[in-house]
Amino acid sequence: MARTRALSMIPGRMRALAGTGSGDPSTELRLTPGLLVLALLVGVLAGAGAVAFTYLIALVHNLSFYGRLSWHWSNTRFGPPSPWGWGIVLVPALGALLVGRVIGRSEPAAVGGGVTEVLEEIFGHQSRIRPRLAFWRPLATAITLGTGGSAGDEGPAMQFGAAMASVLGRRADFSQHRTLLMACGSGAGIGAMFHAPIGAWLLVLELLLWPWRLRAALVTLMAVAAGSWCAASLDGSAPLLVSPHTPLASWPHWVPIALLVGALAGATALLFIHSIAWVERLIRALTPRAWQGHVLAMLLLGVILITTYHWSGHYYLVAGSYAGSSALLQGQIHGVVLLCTLLILKIAATALTLGSGGSGGIFSPALFVGAALGSLVATLVQILDPSLHLGALASLCAMAGLIAATSGGTLSAAAMVLEITGNFGLVLPTLLAATSAYLLRRHFLTDSYFTLPLTRAGQGIPENLYQRYLTEKPCAVVDKR
Repeated sequence: MARTRALSMIPGRMRALAGTGSGDPSTELRLTPGLLVLALLVGVLAGAGAVAFTYLIALVHNLSFYGRLSWHWSNTRFGPPSPWGWGIVLVPALGALLVGRVIGRSEPAAVGGGVTEVLEEIFGHQSRIRPRLAFWRPLATAITLGTGGSAGDEGPAMQFGAAMASVLGRRADFSQHRTLLMACGSGAGIGAMFHAPIGAWLLVLELLLWPWRLRAALVTLMAVAAGSWCAASLDGSAPLLVSPHTPLASWPHWVPIALLVGALAGATALLFIHSIAWVERLIRALTPRAWQGHVLAMLLLGVILITTYHWSGHYYLVAGSYAGSSALLQGQIHGVVLLCTLLILKIAATALTLGSGGSGGIFSPALFVGAALGSLVATLVQILDPSLHLGALASLCAMAGLIAATSGGTLSAAAMVLEITGNFGLVLPTLLAATSAYLLRRHFLTDSYFTLPLTRAGQGIPENLYQRYLTEKPCAVVDKR
């Protein structure tokens, strides 16, 4: 009965996929040696691709910001000032010109977030991704991020892994399992990029592999583990963000704090999602050609970057802002005015980047915004009660809430934040905050950042079927004859 109700909410291709479609991982799955080996191979390729992608971003960043040829960029540390001075304003615009004018012409699908496109390919195009996207998408995102764009890197890692899986699945005559293999590649790419295999695995289960089946979940876990192992072997396995250990034993009042921070994160996520859509509509209305609007938006972003640097002393808003997120978690950024300004500017910078047609994801900006929001809450609480030191607890809860509300994955959001920071003792607060943020966002907006463009295009791909079943009543069918 529960399965019938859930399937009643799945339109078109989605219903076929969740039922008995040929590429459906939820049907009975035979764990043949060939399938297991192929899943492991997909995971390794996705992990290696994620590492290569990080080096590509570093190369573009060093060339555009400092004029030197180097593959090394420690994005968890603040970089030195650019020798271009105020000329750095033009760097994001030049990157936008390359992405919009050159890459956009060669492969229009290379711009955008990446995760949305994977959902569209899996649920709308019989799990087929053009192999050329495995080249164009990472290149477009590397240029966007390396030249100062504010976005994340989960989309290209996910799309590269999915593209590899789609190609290998066809060539190895495993077309009937292409959806499962694409989920393996997507999860392996994200797990390798963020050093968060459990969070990446749960994200794939929540977004791509519903209804859940044990055998499909195990195959995906194998691929994600293989990708993360490959990335750790090539590039190390340290947590992505530097965060102090925050024990929970001394926090009897963590429940109301987690609920409050989660609700604030959900409201901030709504602002985040809508701001990107607002910029997109504004650019479309003001400029006749998409690439022109992208260049103008990134020129404005360049002004924001250099102004923020001269005001605060760091390039806080560049790319994923991992250095800023680590500084926030360690309590190195103080002051209500500075925290509010950075929070608002990061949302604006990401909206300008993604809303105007840049290539990249939203996870990394959501981490920074969540860390800034949590630090702001902790600062305000301490002003009201100097004896109450929230530490990194509020920031971790806000980070989990932002990711859950924007992506639609509550379990994966909490797990990913804990893995990224190494704070595994805060499972319950982050889960509670993620759930609170998700439910608040869903009350006002039924789509995540990933599925909203598809809904507006009339494709009707749900953000998360098992959570939709928990939070909505099935619609009755009305016979109008």
